Amino acid sequence: MTGTSARSLQRKLLIVGMTYSKLLELARYENASALLSNSDMKLIEVAFAAGYTDPAHFSRAFRRMSGMTPRSFRSERRSGKNGPARFPGAGPIRPASRTDDRHRIATEGSR
Repeated sequence: MTGTSARSLQRKLLIVGMTYSKLLELARYENASALLSNSDMKLIEVAFAAGYTDPAHFSRAFRRMSGMTPRSFRSERRSGKNGPARFPGAGPIRPASRTDDRHRIATEGSR
């Protein structure tokens, strides 16, 4: 969406119930899970390649999204077991309501 202002992007993401930070988190998770599944990169290299500047933050974020550590995810994928393939919060897209928007703004302001 080249040429789109930041505010226009925010509005378009809100329509599908997404925020920029959630979209970034999803992209990082999908990139990291692909790298963990299909490469022999060290975990620290995967963290940096996925856009994290701190490997510890990467591990915490990955565990929060997938329910397992990056190391466990990789070993399950390699052993043929199917761990979570996608970001659990990605589910079906639904339009955001005004109530959702007010709640999001209220909760983000309290951080």
